[in-house]
Amino acid sequence: MMELMEYSHSVTLADLIKDYSDHGLPESDVKSFTNSILLDLHYIHEKGFAHLDINPNNILLVPRYSSNKKRTADPFVAKIADFKTAKSFSQISAEQQQRKDWWFLRGTLGYMSPELIAECEKGTACDVWGLGCVVVEMLCGQPAFSIKPGERMDEFLYRMGFGDDSPRLPDNGISEEALDFLKRCFVRDSKLRWDAASLLSHPFLQDLKDISDTQVGLAEEGPII
Repeated sequence: MMELMEYSHSVTLADLIKDYSDHGLPESDVKSFTNSILLDLHYIHEKGFAHLDINPNNILLVPRYSSNKKRTADPFVAKIADFKTAKSFSQISAEQQQRKDWWFLRGTLGYMSPELIAECEKGTACDVWGLGCVVVEMLCGQPAFSIKPGERMDEFLYRMGFGDDSPRLPDNGISEEALDFLKRCFVRDSKLRWDAASLLSHPFLQDLKDISDTQVGLAEEGPII
């Protein structure tokens, strides 16, 4: 975590992952960042929005302060940013009546959920799939899904939307709790995929202390209010 001290306050999670591309971040750091992201997702979803583009470039690492404005021992927290693709539940409902076509897809290739690609089905479950992709990338330093050599974009989209590809899960000795957490994020049926509230109670995150009073709140993030 100390490497972050060398970055500016506008560092993204993608910037940090680049420094760990060979082996991934320590699992303790992954847990902390995952918990922060989930708290934000839960807040966004409770406000009636889906972000629809969760990926490391859209997650900022910002200084963490306690309730008395002092820096904490765990100095950085992950915060969701860039709400250009975010939709309210009412917008999503209205858009479901429009034609479903790959040309209407919005998001980042490699982080889109199967239902978003196959049916243009947007919702909070898309964010959970994207979170799973982010957690894999933190753990192993490489994307969970990527285009194969010689594969066209439409072939990749078809494989992701209609195939049964599994994500590239880390094989570097991560915990059973981490693997189970990822399996809950990558359930292909969006209706059976765990939501943010359920994932916050998953055993993978249960050894974290309560940090809710040190989170930088999203209340001032205009796009979701």
